[in-house]
Amino acid sequence: MKYAAILFDLDGTLVKSEEGIYNCVEYALEKHGYALPPRETLRAFIGPPLPVQFRAVTGCDQAEAMALTDTYRERYAPIGQFECELYDGILDLLAALKEAGIPVGIATSKPEVFATTVAAHFGLDRYLSVLVGAGLDEQHSTKAALITAACDKLGITDIGKVVMVGDRFYDIEGALAVGALPCGVTYGYGTAEELWNAGAKWVEDSAKNLKSLFLQ
Repeated sequence: MKYAAILFDLDGTLVKSEEGIYNCVEYALEKHGYALPPRETLRAFIGPPLPVQFRAVTGCDQAEAMALTDTYRERYAPIGQFECELYDGILDLLAALKEAGIPVGIATSKPEVFATTVAAHFGLDRYLSVLVGAGLDEQHSTKAALITAACDKLGITDIGKVVMVGDRFYDIEGALAVGALPCGVTYGYGTAEELWNAGAKWVEDSAKNLKSLFLQ
């Protein structure tokens, strides 16, 4: 088989999720007395661990960043995680990969408990061989660690035949760090320039093109 597995980021790659994330970030900032930044600056919250971005935006310490993260989840768990939609062609892509016998997985910095709920909500779970996310403490959630954990669960020893698909440089750098094949997508929250500069092997602009790439 050409590929041992194809792993996908979740937010910005399978799911268009900014509405729920933005709403929950603003909810947390307001409850903690921070002024709300322009919405375009909140794009940084999509992908990496939340505490990192809360510190970057507010200048707060780690304890306050974790408190902001807890407040964010007050709204995210019941409401925010469902304020999203699948990108066009995603279900068709995953179904085609599964039919071709290629194991499909999710490797996301989103807490695994939420990623699992979102995957089930949209019917992604029926196509998945593995789903790996961060813990609620957001520790051990680097993309490199998540890719490694997913490969371990799949019993894959040759990571060089695993593709990591994502929309941000974190996904590309994480793949390169463990020797996986990095594939960027531009329909999410990153740019082609960002992805190529990070070292992407491929950059595609649609799920349809991903399907052609992987099944050619």
